[in-house]
Amino acid sequence: MEEHWCLTDLIDHVKPDVRPATKKSYYYGLKRAAPAGIQKRLGMGLSANSVSIKWIASHGAVLRRLRENVKGVQKTTLTPLMVVTRALLGEDSASYAAYAQAADQLNVHIEAGLQEHTKSKTQEENWITMEELQAHVKEMPIKTELEKVRRLIGALYVFQPPVRNDYGEMQLLDEGSERLPERNYLIMREGQPTEFFFQNFKTVKTAGFVTVPLTLGMQEEVLSFLDGRTTGMLFSSGLTKTRVAYLLAQAFEGLGKHITINLIRHIVASELVDYQEREKEQALAASMMHSNTMQVKYAKA
Repeated sequence: MEEHWCLTDLIDHVKPDVRPATKKSYYYGLKRAAPAGIQKRLGMGLSANSVSIKWIASHGAVLRRLRENVKGVQKTTLTPLMVVTRALLGEDSASYAAYAQAADQLNVHIEAGLQEHTKSKTQEENWITMEELQAHVKEMPIKTELEKVRRLIGALYVFQPPVRNDYGEMQLLDEGSERLPERNYLIMREGQPTEFFFQNFKTVKTAGFVTVPLTLGMQEEVLSFLDGRTTGMLFSSGLTKTRVAYLLAQAFEGLGKHITINLIRHIVASELVDYQEREKEQALAASMMHSNTMQVKYAKA
């Protein structure tokens, strides 16, 4: 295989029809798995620098580096490694087999944890209530531009249902304007932010586009942040997913916890979903030989 590639070109080569959001995810996964020297050469953002990819075949060293990350991060990193090694080295290669085996083992471990509904050690150490997170955001200062960005990122994940890391390149758009594909928008109506419109996210193929109306509290936070702006990007020059995650952690570091988007999503689901009742509903639906969706339609007031 060629020893040097621009990683974005490599991804296009091994998976030509990849969606932009998936391409970014693959890029950051490969970068995360790479040795420190390669990561330094790539720098910030989507780099056009050509780097050696010989390290991908050193699967033992790569897997040892990955173990330093939490299970969810390991999972999203293994996917692009499998895609690249399958395309360049073949499914019979030792590297592809090693990455595939690690992914299978990880999936079993993650699924077992989900079925038990128990917190991981990291989750247990950093668990907190949504009420505490919301109170913290309300007290965050906004004296500098950086403080304003941190507060808005915190607000986006605690004052409304927390989506994945999909706000960094969101654009402001008047409600009557054309909506281009594979872009996320904050819809403006007569200068007022009204709803988030998502069509570039991980599960868009199954979920389709998603509209999230702004709560009153969220609208107040956004209006304060925009300070009269009605066009351009939500974050003036855009933010990478890595930057959003970093600023979110910074926003809540005063609580003495390492807060991540994934953790907040788990907290919200834990506070609002009665999983024991849901399991009963799923068992009943299976016994009646129809879907959960149909079961809801069968139920009457």
